[in-house]
Amino acid sequence: RNELQRHFTHFFVDEFQDTDPLQAEILLLLAANDPREQDWHAARPIPGKLFLVGDPKQSIYRFRRADVAIYETVKQRLLNAGAVLLHLTTSFRAPPSIQSFVNGAFAPRMAASPDGSQAAYVPLRPSRPEILGRPTIVALPVPRPYGDFGKITNRRIDESFPHAVGSFIDWLVGESGWSVAEDGRAVPVRPRHIAILFRRFRNFGADVTRSYVRALEARRISHVLVGGRSFHDCEEVIALRNALTAIEWPDDELKVFATLHGPFFALSDEALLTFRQYVAADGAPKIRRLNPTWTIDREALPPPALEVADALELLRRLHAGRNHRPIAQTIIMLLDAVRAHAGIALWPTGEQALANCQRLIDMARQFETSASSFRAFVEKLDLDAERGDVDEAPIVEEGTEGVRVMTVHKAKGLEFPVVILADPTCPAARDAPSRHVDPAHRLWLEPLCGLSPIELLEAADEELRRDQAEATRTAYVAATRARDLLVAPVCGDEQLDGWLDVLNPVLYPPDTSRRKAGRAPGCPTFGSESVLERGPDSAPPSVGSVTPGLHQLGPDGPPVVWWDPSTLELEVEEGAPLRHQRILEAEAQPAAAAESEASYAAWSQARQAVLGEASHPSLVVRTVTSSVHGTEAGISGSEGGPGGQPADAATPIHTDVRVETVEHRDVERPGGRRFGSLVHAMLASIELDAGADAIEASATINGRLFGATNEESRAAIVTVAAALAH
Repeated sequence: RNELQRHFTHFFVDEFQDTDPLQAEILLLLAANDPREQDWHAARPIPGKLFLVGDPKQSIYRFRRADVAIYETVKQRLLNAGAVLLHLTTSFRAPPSIQSFVNGAFAPRMAASPDGSQAAYVPLRPSRPEILGRPTIVALPVPRPYGDFGKITNRRIDESFPHAVGSFIDWLVGESGWSVAEDGRAVPVRPRHIAILFRRFRNFGADVTRSYVRALEARRISHVLVGGRSFHDCEEVIALRNALTAIEWPDDELKVFATLHGPFFALSDEALLTFRQYVAADGAPKIRRLNPTWTIDREALPPPALEVADALELLRRLHAGRNHRPIAQTIIMLLDAVRAHAGIALWPTGEQALANCQRLIDMARQFETSASSFRAFVEKLDLDAERGDVDEAPIVEEGTEGVRVMTVHKAKGLEFPVVILADPTCPAARDAPSRHVDPAHRLWLEPLCGLSPIELLEAADEELRRDQAEATRTAYVAATRARDLLVAPVCGDEQLDGWLDVLNPVLYPPDTSRRKAGRAPGCPTFGSESVLERGPDSAPPSVGSVTPGLHQLGPDGPPVVWWDPSTLELEVEEGAPLRHQRILEAEAQPAAAAESEASYAAWSQARQAVLGEASHPSLVVRTVTSSVHGTEAGISGSEGGPGGQPADAATPIHTDVRVETVEHRDVERPGGRRFGSLVHAMLASIELDAGADAIEASATINGRLFGATNEESRAAIVTVAAALAH
C-alpha cells in the first residue's frame, strides 16, 4: 500500500457508480493522507489526488454489490472533506426530442431517497440539432395482444411482438430510406446500426431472444447475438458439439449415432439399421457397435452400410490425431470432409448458420491460447451449453454487419443509431427479495432451499424498494443508448406493465386525444387501428384505441409516432425450395460461372501455398544446454528444421556458444533448487524498500519452510539485498 501510494500521484476513476464496497475501500485507503489509516470510513484523501466520474442514474449492478448507496455515501464523504461537485449535463448523443422524452419519463420517477437507494435526477441538455423529416421516437404496437378469452395476455404479447420487431427492421433497412450518422456523414440504415435490447435473456429456462432471432432469420436479416443461449440451441452448433464429443469419446454410441444421423452426415435410418444389425453365417442375429475405433470388415457389409463405415473411418482418423493438431484444425477438417459449407448454405438461415460454425472455430482458437486439450474444449462447450454461457463476445467493430441482440447490461457504455426495446412483459422487479446486503456488518443474506433468514424478511420492503429503483435505472440506461431513433413497445388498447412501464406517461396520449393523430413525416400511410386482431370475445376500450400517427404529448412534450402494424409484413415464410432452386439452377451466363470457378481455384491454390509455407517454422528454438552438448534432443524427425527440412535428433548443431562465469564477490553462494526457491520466496514476500532487519527476518522464516541450511540462509540474505539495491 505504501509503495502504491508513492508510485501513483493521482487516481482517476470512471464509471464510479459501478464500484462495490471493497473497491471503494481500496481506493479511499490508497488516496488517504495518512498511510497508517486502516478504516476507510475515516480516511481523508489528499487534496487533488482523487478524481471520480460517475452517473448514479446508471447504477445497475446491484447483483455484484455495486449499489448506488455506496456511490452516494462516498460522494458525501468526499464533499465533507472539501471535494468539489460538478454536474456534466450536456449530452452529445441524442437529438433534443429523445432528450426531452428521457427527461419527461425519468425525472418524476428518480427522486433522491433518504437512504441513498435512488439518486436525484439531473436533466440532460441537448447539444445536437433536431433530426427533421422522420420520427426519432416510435411506439411500436403489439399487433395481436388478445388471448382466447378476450383478454390481453402476456403469452400473446410475447408471441406477437417479435414479428412486429422483425418486420419493422425489415422495412427500416429495405424501404424506409432513412439515414443515420456514421463517421460524420449520413448513411442509409443498415442492420449494424440497430440494437435490440433486453432486460433478461432467460425466463424460467426459456430463451427470450429466440423468437426475435427467428423473426430476423425468416427475413434474412443478419444479426449478432452478444451472449445468451440461442447460440448453443442452434442446430448447427448442437450438431458440431455432438460430432466433437463423438471424436473425443468414440465409445459413446449415442453421440456417434447423433452425429451420423445429424445434418453433417445425414445418414438414413435404413443405412444405420443395415450396418447395426446383420445375420451371421450360422443364422444368428448379430449387432455391430457404432464405434469408430473398432475394425470393420467392409467386404461383409451390404452397399447401404458402406457409407456408415466411411463416416466411422473419418471419425476414427479425427480421433487419432485430435491431440496432435490444433483444435480448430480438427473442426475445419470435419466440416471440409462432409462438405458442410455447401450443405449449410442451402439452409433457410444458411448465412447465419455458417457464421455460427465459424464462431465455434474462433472459440477453439481462443481456447488454445492457454495450454489445454481437445477434451477440455469439448467439456467446456457442454458446460457452457448447460449454463447458457457463451465466451465473452468481443466488442463488435463499427463496420461489422448485423443487428445487435444484447442485454441492457451488455450495452451499458455503448451507443447505437437505432435502439429497439424488447421483451415488454419482463417484470420490473421480483415479487420477493432475492438477497439483502449489509456492507456495514459484512453480511450477505439470501434464501436457501425455500427458506429465508429472518433478517431478509425484515428487510423485504427495503430490498423491494431498492430493486424497483434499480429497475427504473435499468430502463434509463436502455433508453439512453439510442442516438437517432428509439423504438418502444406499446399496446393500443391498454398500457403495458413491465420493465418499461416508466416510459408509459410519455408514450401514451391522454384519453381525450387517443383518436387524434397527425401525419407522421417519412412514414407510410397509416390506418386507424393500432391493434390488428382482438378475437370474437373482445372489443376496443370505451375511449378507443390509440390511432396510428403523430402524437404530441403536451405543448413541450416530445413528438411520438405510433406505428400502424397493418403496414408491416408480419407473416413471412422462407421459400427454402425456391431458394435451393435459384442456387442450383444453371447460370444464365456461363462465362460468369466459369470466371467464379477460376477465381475460387486461384484463391484455393494461394491458400494452400500460404498454409504450406506457414507450416515450416521460421525459427527453431533450442535450449542452451542442448546447444552446448552439440545435439538437439528436443527436435524430432517430424518437426521441420531450417528451410522446412526434417531435423535429425542426432545431427550436430553448429553453434557459437560463449559461456561466461560470474564471480560472487561477497560470498561463495550455494546453488540448487532449494536455494533458488528460498531466494524467490523472499523476493516475493518482502517490500521493495525492505531494510536489513526485514530481509534477515524473511530469510529466517522462509529458511525454515524450505529446510535451508545456515549457509544458504546467509547467502540468500546477501543475494536478496543485492537484488533490491540494484
